[in-house]
Amino acid sequence: MFVNGKRSREEPVLEKLGLDPALFETWITPEITGVVKPDPKSVEAILTYSLLKPEYHVVVGDREHVDLAPAHDEGMKTCLVWSTRSGAIADVTLDTVYKMSDILVS
Repeated sequence: MFVNGKRSREEPVLEKLGLDPALFETWITPEITGVVKPDPKSVEAILTYSLLKPEYHVVVGDREHVDLAPAHDEGMKTCLVWSTRSGAIADVTLDTVYKMSDILVS
């Protein structure tokens, strides 16, 4: 999980979404990388940690140019949330973030 905020603030958000924070093996935060999205180093940190090909990752965000563009450029899967229109680069678009558990835990 890569977030622009602190893990302690993000875990309660995941729980509200119906996702167990333990679902994520590690958290990569600006405290670790020294950068925030859309800096490409954030995506590089994820790939370095996981040692998996980009297509085995999914990046979720509500802003394509900030959250999704760097991941898309690296070949990661992307999910745009809080949009009623399909994103220009998103692989999946959800009208609400509360549907995330439908696609991540199935």
